[in-house]
Amino acid sequence: MDPGEATNRTVVTFVGSPEAVIEAAFAGVKRAAELIDMRRHKGAHPRMGATDVLPLIPICGITLAEVRRAGRKLAERIAAELHVPTYCYEAAAFTPSGATLRSAVPGVRGVARNWRTRRRPRFPGRGRSTMG
Repeated sequence: MDPGEATNRTVVTFVGSPEAVIEAAFAGVKRAAELIDMRRHKGAHPRMGATDVLPLIPICGITLAEVRRAGRKLAERIAAELHVPTYCYEAAAFTPSGATLRSAVPGVRGVARNWRTRRRPRFPGRGRSTMG
């Protein structure tokens, strides 16, 4: 892994059973919430939070519809248990207007300031100032 000085982010990829992937993803977001303070984050790459995106991709033995349901449940759980606002996009979008990451998450083009006032997350949580 090389998070890079300018981007200050790391992509993590893992494969497993649907249940194991969901639990691992939740654990990763939870750990990021514990360790990363976005108020002190530096870097040139636009960033929205300690966990910017969490795409779930079907590899084999699972349909896109099953991944959609799992992703939505995961997003809801992250908001409920970790108090992190979440958006669903691409196959997990609830409306056609949120089908792309750029349309679902305001500020994704790098204009992060005031993004909370433009579009409410599907699962608002209570917000965590340290996670962005």
